[in-house]
Amino acid sequence: MEATVAAFTEHGTTLYAITIRTPNKTETSTYASLEAALDSFSPLLTRRVRSHIVEELRVGGKPDVVFCLEGSVERQ
Repeated sequence: MEATVAAFTEHGTTLYAITIRTPNKTETSTYASLEAALDSFSPLLTRRVRSHIVEELRVGGKPDVVFCLEGSVERQ
């Protein structure tokens, strides 16, 4: 399972989209803040994974971050 967190601007506001890809489907959700997007995972992402995503998006200036998820993940 693969997840992508992407920042984008709509009407002058930065929003965050999370796309979860499984072999059978792709699901995308949009959030008003990066924290809300990262909090949407259940179980919650580890502190290390969260830090990596925040650093890449905010400090590194990358438009998106792709990472693998192990086991089952539900969206809240």
